[in-house]
Amino acid sequence: MTIPADLDERIPIQILLGHKIRRKNFQQNIKCDHPYNLVKDGFNEIKNGRKQRYKCNKCDSRLEQKVLIAEQEKYVKKIKEIFYELFILKFPLSGVAKQYGIPQPKLSTFKKRVIREAYSQNRDVLERPTRRLPEGIMFADETYFGSRKNYNSEVEFVSNNSEFIAAGPVEKKNLDWYIKDVFFEINESVQRRLKVFVSDGGDAYKSLIKSIGEDIIHIQQIHDPRRLGTVLINKYERFGPHWLHYQIKTNWKAFCSGKHELTFDWSIKLIRGKMYSVRGRPNKSKIQEAWRQWCGTRWRQKYEKYKSHVIPQNDTAKVFVNPETNKVSLRADSRKWMIKMLTPLLKIFKGKHVTSNIVEGKHSQIKSHGLLRKQQDPIYQHQEFVFRAFITEHGHLPQITLHGRYLWKYLIKPKKKEIKSYNLWSNGCRFTQSSLMAFV
Repeated sequence: MTIPADLDERIPIQILLGHKIRRKNFQQNIKCDHPYNLVKDGFNEIKNGRKQRYKCNKCDSRLEQKVLIAEQEKYVKKIKEIFYELFILKFPLSGVAKQYGIPQPKLSTFKKRVIREAYSQNRDVLERPTRRLPEGIMFADETYFGSRKNYNSEVEFVSNNSEFIAAGPVEKKNLDWYIKDVFFEINESVQRRLKVFVSDGGDAYKSLIKSIGEDIIHIQQIHDPRRLGTVLINKYERFGPHWLHYQIKTNWKAFCSGKHELTFDWSIKLIRGKMYSVRGRPNKSKIQEAWRQWCGTRWRQKYEKYKSHVIPQNDTAKVFVNPETNKVSLRADSRKWMIKMLTPLLKIFKGKHVTSNIVEGKHSQIKSHGLLRKQQDPIYQHQEFVFRAFITEHGHLPQITLHGRYLWKYLIKPKKKEIKSYNLWSNGCRFTQSSLMAFV
């Protein structure tokens, strides 16, 4: 492997010496950051003899054995090479362990320790990076680790430039709750810029859009094999305790060609809400509270028109799409609310397919085509996901400070004492005679 010239910039880690003093009723961790200020400080008696003891002039910490500066620099360099192969080049862990002579379980444990340290030291940078959200469009989708029946899942939000915004672990049982929990931890300035939201056909994203606001256009790409290529464009309008759901059903190639007439199916559905926030018959105070909350707005007339079918509920319509002027014009049986929904989408997807392939491609980059597998600990699974997302975008690791020498005995092996000897011949046979100085 060719070591890059910018290895220190791509692997910005710092390793500090970590030492322990163990006595009967005393245990303390001592960290020494001054390897150039070590002096001899007596000996420690051991079974096989005694070991030289060293002391730091600056922090007064005592070390049982001296760590040479050259050996420390060699150890740090090898650790950076291992990180470069594991996280940047994405080599298999088994191959890296075999190359450096490290047991695979030992290297796997060290890797988990590094990812947990990086997450704890850079949590804000990894979890919630600051983004501008260009064009006000956001993509969201879930990705899975493991087999279909036994997996961990993660939801990810990205921008139109394929920039990571947020991610979090989810469960299938309460998917809508987990998605809302991850979304509302995003910076409020990013949430306010949101205008177009693209996802798959899951119902959990519908409840998210309804809880955000009325001005957001929600695009759903259907992945059902029987309905491939179908795209649903949704918008929600609140009136009173209920919701009106405006929906346009079209194809993902709606904005690919030039000037043309676009034919689509549309529908308006009523989503009933709760007039009262209690179960059973409401008392007088609850009735007055609901009256003040909902009856101040004139929504009952519109509600009666919808129930009496005065407002059309579904039909087929046509509009004229002009990509040169970025305008969508009325045609047969079309309405103004359709133009308001389709015009901003024409500016975004002009000459493109209306899909969620940006977030799906981001999944493939982070997961490295199968290198991220299911972990027993879902919390560590999430930490590794956001850690690799940072590396995918920036091309380098975050700042990490490690303590101790976990792989020292595998990477810095002690030199064997050279025994001085000379060859002798006796009766036509050669044998080696050690000199007397080898035993002194």
